[in-house]
Amino acid sequence: MSADHNESTEQVNPEAPAAVVASKGKAKKAGNGSAPPPEQPATASLREALSGTTTLTSPAIGARPTIAELTAAIDGSPLGNVGKVEEVYERREPRSQAEFFRTHPDLNLWIESVLLIDKEGFDKPVYLVGPKQRPLLQSWLKRALLVPCVNQDGEFFIWPIVIADIALGQRSNRTEQSNREIAQRAQKEWACRVFHRGKHVAVPADEGGIHLGDKGVPQFPEGLTRDLIVERTFAGAYIGHDDHEMMKIYRGRSKR
Repeated sequence: MSADHNESTEQVNPEAPAAVVASKGKAKKAGNGSAPPPEQPATASLREALSGTTTLTSPAIGARPTIAELTAAIDGSPLGNVGKVEEVYERREPRSQAEFFRTHPDLNLWIESVLLIDKEGFDKPVYLVGPKQRPLLQSWLKRALLVPCVNQDGEFFIWPIVIADIALGQRSNRTEQSNREIAQRAQKEWACRVFHRGKHVAVPADEGGIHLGDKGVPQFPEGLTRDLIVERTFAGAYIGHDDHEMMKIYRGRSKR
């Protein structure tokens, strides 16, 4: 894989907004039998992170990584040579017009990352940014929680929930808190996300959603992995070179 195409992903406990995941880089013993070198900063290959070898830590154990640390260049990203994928997952929020959905029950598939969310673009498109381009786009990058979802018709999509970076002194706002609550609730029941009295709320389906999905059971794609989610979510939305159209727009080298 090319070292130019990398992304850091973190496992997240949504029930503890401040919870963090720090990738623990294991020091290797030198071939001459000498003592292992000091442990390096918390970085690991994406393949290692996706394989489940990262460690869940709380604020009492370790500090939450900054955006700079979270987006540190690490090798092994599947996006380097992604080529043609069988399917591309939608990146969007749940629709408010009678779209009932469920979120994946496996929290290992909820991925924390740093993204460029083009708020001026149609439907707020979301992009993964390569390591060489991140410093130039730093002012627009957002920490986000990627939540796998499926609606009542079996349509699978990834919901990017923008979350606060407490390492930068940010606090969770009302939108983040309500979105986290809805995502957690949708793990156990069918819900529709609607805006009501100044915030988003979850409206449950009648009769426990028994008429949705497969007799009430959500139909998530089989064989989902963190690796596969990253590949299929950002196969067509990866800013990995300076001539990418979004790169030129955000650096003032092109009009919209």
